[in-house]
Amino acid sequence: MKKVILFFAFAVSFGIFFPGDVFGQGGKVSFEQIFREDSATVNALALYPDSVRNSMLEVCRYPEILVKMEALQKSIAASFKEKMTPYPRDEQQKVWDIVRYPGLAEKLVNGGKKSNNEIEAILENYPEEIHKTAQDYGRSHYDLLQQITELNRKSDAGFNEIVKPYPASARKAAQEMVKYPELASILTDNMKLAVMLGDAYKTEPQSIKHKLDSLNIEAVRQNAKNVEDWKNSLEKNPEAKKEFEESAKSYAKEQGYSDETLVIHETRIVTEYICYPYPYWYGSPWWWDYPYWYPYPYWYDWGYYYGPYGIVYIGYPSFHFIHWHFHYFPHHHHYPHFSEHCYNYYEGHRRVVSGMNGGIDHWVRESQGTLPAGFLNPDAGRVTRFKELGKLEMDREKYNKENPGNTVSREKYYEEHAKTYPNIGQVPPKEERPKPVVKPQEPRVYPPVFPKTEPQYPKPQQPKVQPPKQPQPVQPKPKPKTPDQPKKSGRGG
Repeated sequence: MKKVILFFAFAVSFGIFFPGDVFGQGGKVSFEQIFREDSATVNALALYPDSVRNSMLEVCRYPEILVKMEALQKSIAASFKEKMTPYPRDEQQKVWDIVRYPGLAEKLVNGGKKSNNEIEAILENYPEEIHKTAQDYGRSHYDLLQQITELNRKSDAGFNEIVKPYPASARKAAQEMVKYPELASILTDNMKLAVMLGDAYKTEPQSIKHKLDSLNIEAVRQNAKNVEDWKNSLEKNPEAKKEFEESAKSYAKEQGYSDETLVIHETRIVTEYICYPYPYWYGSPWWWDYPYWYPYPYWYDWGYYYGPYGIVYIGYPSFHFIHWHFHYFPHHHHYPHFSEHCYNYYEGHRRVVSGMNGGIDHWVRESQGTLPAGFLNPDAGRVTRFKELGKLEMDREKYNKENPGNTVSREKYYEEHAKTYPNIGQVPPKEERPKPVVKPQEPRVYPPVFPKTEPQYPKPQQPKVQPPKQPQPVQPKPKPKTPDQPKKSGRGG
């Protein structure tokens, strides 16, 4: 295995796995070629702060570092999962919460099992939200935390061995990638692009930096305009706005928030919400469909919160929220105006790179050939069709639960009850349908600025916070499976 990794690292370094036409004349690659290769990923990379982009470019000069990091990550993550598997999922989630905070597990373990007072002293510089879990698990799960601390040492040693042969600038840059796990994942998932970036950066470093800077400035400007457009579109469609709020509250309740929490209005505005990711070496909780590195609060997924003077829009709804809303068809029955409004907005803003557009595009691709013919036509009846489709799916689910030995597909149920849903339209014959699933490009996360030194955690006044101003699309969370349905999203459970 080691020989395979080393050979692959060598091959990546010299581009021998990639077609020659991606490189320009004389073996050079231009930024324009890179952008044509994958503009969506390049735009996502440009969203990061310049210091992080510079570290990314430095690491891309030595792409074999990324290959070796990925191999180590898979090994460490497998060991972590093995240690966690014997515990119930709710206990696993608590441990996941602890390991998000750098150094916390080590402090709870080093020097032996702590008293409650000793743990409380450790927690003085950590946010209130982790105190109870750390108090409980610092004692009740001491042995597990001890094993995790040893695993942390193993990952640190393995990483140091990987970067040891490289210049100090590359070692420092690789350390920065570990702090941004989703960025490291983007690069390892797109090694061809990483190699091309590294090659271009070697020959024209200032030009590549300048072009990424320009993309970043344009993305921030365009995001501000897009948020205003989205806000105005909702103000002009009060029924959709009302259903959006209802859907958002339903989403938050599924994440475990109470009615009392959801009606709290912010009394002040803070310019940054710091959310620490799950560690790169462990991955993210494996019960989710997609890597989900940053567990933001519920209102972050909504794209708005309740401020002192009403709703404050901070961006589009996240990929997670849209995935949750669109993939569970009964939502279309309960909130048809919002479903139609989102799709209508998507149709008019297809060039916008956002979590919302990514989520709708994912739903459209997965639904190819399963939606009735003409279902998405832009006419006045589309709201009614969304509502009836949701009702059809609710009725079908009920039938299947009552008849577990004789379950039916959506198509079969519709054929037998077409008169009940007169506005849906004609379902195309099954044999004429294209195969539905086209693997979507996962949305990318732009995280908050990570502290340069060991973090000091001010005790937050929940939920009086506002996220960073930069756009931050995120990746979808899973949904419990129902027959013929994608998984329903749910954070942590």
